[in-house]
Amino acid sequence: MKKLLVHTFLVVGSALILGTGANAQSSVQYRGQIPFDFQAAGIQFTAGEYVIGPSSLANRTTLAIRDTKGGKTRYLGQTRPGDGPLGKGKMIFLKSSGSYTLAEIATSDFELAFHLPRSNDGIGTILSSKVETVAVNLN
Repeated sequence: MKKLLVHTFLVVGSALILGTGANAQSSVQYRGQIPFDFQAAGIQFTAGEYVIGPSSLANRTTLAIRDTKGGKTRYLGQTRPGDGPLGKGKMIFLKSSGSYTLAEIATSDFELAFHLPRSNDGIGTILSSKVETVAVNLN
């Protein structure tokens, strides 16, 4: 009986340890220093350091961005699983007429592509103005 009890505790303990490790990997957050003001998901952001990752441990598909200076968190959208190099990521911006708009976030853990507006503001004039792609690495 004692041997069975010890064996049960070992199995349960192993499952908890392995589950915690898997959970930690799926809730990875990335940091990026954005050197310019930008727009994402219809929200204006100022230049600075940002943390990007799942909005919570319970909801790993909703991506959030947090300003490290002010602590303000905004939700960006629903992600899909990433397939980039492990632990690496980047934010892709489109620059048009001096304005930067976040177009995509790609990491090994998650990816999110934005549907960019088609208006006379910023990126909406893609076809009529020169557009530059700018990448910012995430750590």
